[in-house]
Amino acid sequence: MTANSFFNEYPIILVHGFCGWGREEMGGFKYWGGINDIEAKLNDLHYRTYTATVGPVSSNWERTVELYHYIVGGTVDYGAAHAKKYGIKRFGHTYHGIYPSVSDENKIHLVGHSMGGHSIRQLENFLRDGSKEEQDYYKENPDEGISELFLGGKKWIHSLTCVAPAHNGSSALEFTDMVEITKKLILEFAAFAGLNLNESIYNFKLEQWGIKKEMGEFFLDYADRIIKSDIWTTKNNAWYDISIEGSELMNKNTKTYKDTYYFSHPCDTTLLNPLTGHHLPLIGTNPLFIGFAYEMGKYTDKDNATPIGSEWWPSDGCVPVISAQYPFGHPNREASDTDIEFKPGIWNYFPAKHGWDHMDIVGVHSKLRMMHDVIPFYKELASRMVDTEKAVPKKKEHKEHTEEKATKEVHEKVTSKAKHKTVKK
Repeated sequence: MTANSFFNEYPIILVHGFCGWGREEMGGFKYWGGINDIEAKLNDLHYRTYTATVGPVSSNWERTVELYHYIVGGTVDYGAAHAKKYGIKRFGHTYHGIYPSVSDENKIHLVGHSMGGHSIRQLENFLRDGSKEEQDYYKENPDEGISELFLGGKKWIHSLTCVAPAHNGSSALEFTDMVEITKKLILEFAAFAGLNLNESIYNFKLEQWGIKKEMGEFFLDYADRIIKSDIWTTKNNAWYDISIEGSELMNKNTKTYKDTYYFSHPCDTTLLNPLTGHHLPLIGTNPLFIGFAYEMGKYTDKDNATPIGSEWWPSDGCVPVISAQYPFGHPNREASDTDIEFKPGIWNYFPAKHGWDHMDIVGVHSKLRMMHDVIPFYKELASRMVDTEKAVPKKKEHKEHTEEKATKEVHEKVTSKAKHKTVKK
């Protein structure tokens, strides 16, 4: 298809959450769709869509940097200051870019699931305002260079849509040993896909930490090395960033921009127990999340910096509904499924999808339960994105060329001159 055959002018990019995987991993079992393929279905419906892949357990900072390069191409640059602070390798994988023609005119729609919501919000923050930490380091060490990402000044994002996000963190992290749970999650996802755990089915993508899957290494041995690694002794990892403390810090350090459209879709797989007032997991909840839903449904901590009371009890088995609605302290409004017009610069959060757990919303289900058809939901999201494009007057000088031509031109620049490489004085 050419760019002219799609409904959306700006492409949609899907960004996975914690423990997510790429299209070529898990034996072809898709993170976005499971046995179906949301990317392919949306493209068939004439909504131009791509899928990004980033570090499944890496910190939000590192995931965001990888996302940037996955989109534009070039060699991943985690930042000189960041690399020095945490003792990691500064440079990582080199990507061709799934949409290197992205610009202030050729914008994008980003859709993030779970921690993917954190990552797309952080990307917008870097694109707009850069990183003061990296800029300050560059001033003192100009010979080391600085990534274009950390310079800011880019208005590339037209809309952000978060599905089952943990905007304000998850109370599950307050009472769970999440390091061991990490391994369990991957094993369960592999089981859903019907895969042999001795096969090379998954990559933790932690080369910046000096951790690489060895040739012929069994997955279980590889996973054990990750669990025992130093990554968990720092605050530079996914679990800290989606904790209540880490999310509170992010909400203070990021903005909601007046010309971007924002949407949130919570899920709820719990039921109120009228005798106790607690929330219990619904029958049919993914077995992976039943224990979390039960514990979160009664967990209270009034002494937490963000007090946790009964308003945190409804959840999707991973994330409380209240956390998935909007980032605390940011402009917001409750939206309706019947709304036909939205304004930018404010988080529009929709009613929780009752009976849907944390992975139902991306079409990944246990084989023991009835599956929701997620394609109509994503078609609705895509249609809404097209509507927001039409709501913004286009500049007369906006260029009208095919995606193939634009992509070819920028690919050539990226390959020959590393267009998005580190900038040196």
